[in-house]
Amino acid sequence: MSTSDIHEPTNWYVIYTKPSQEDLVAKYLQTANFDVLNPALRKKRFYKGRLKLIVEKLFPCYVFARFNPERDYRLIKYTRGVRYVIGSRSGTPYMVDKTIIDSIHARMKDGFIDLSAKELKPGDRLIITDGPMAGFEGVFLCERPKDRVLILLREVSCRLEIEKQSVSLVSK
Repeated sequence: MSTSDIHEPTNWYVIYTKPSQEDLVAKYLQTANFDVLNPALRKKRFYKGRLKLIVEKLFPCYVFARFNPERDYRLIKYTRGVRYVIGSRSGTPYMVDKTIIDSIHARMKDGFIDLSAKELKPGDRLIITDGPMAGFEGVFLCERPKDRVLILLREVSCRLEIEKQSVSLVSK
């Protein structure tokens, strides 16, 4: 935005990009002085038997940008790497509520989404939320490779290895 456009109202919108083009689109839009949000995660993954730190997009193929659709729509739409702006069939883009953008910004630390609040400690009480064992409670023992956890089920006194996203922390 130029200094003459500062008082012009702008909102946040979602841009759908070509695969793996989020960073390119974000760079082009930032060069054109648009506010851009392209959140990413740092994850630990096992690759060839070694633990590696990888970067993944929180929303693959999506970038958030703040712009005035009446003035900037064509510029955004024809930016290299953009497929389209999310909106109605008539071409009117859908606005993203500012509280959503603010909540993403609040979770960001050093340009990455901070998920450290969900770190589990041995002894934490968990409940299984998905799968055939949903509803069973257990105690967290340790993390396993490939985003899995080992828990001790209380009801049947056995150990179970399950995907980390299939459990949630029981409030104390």
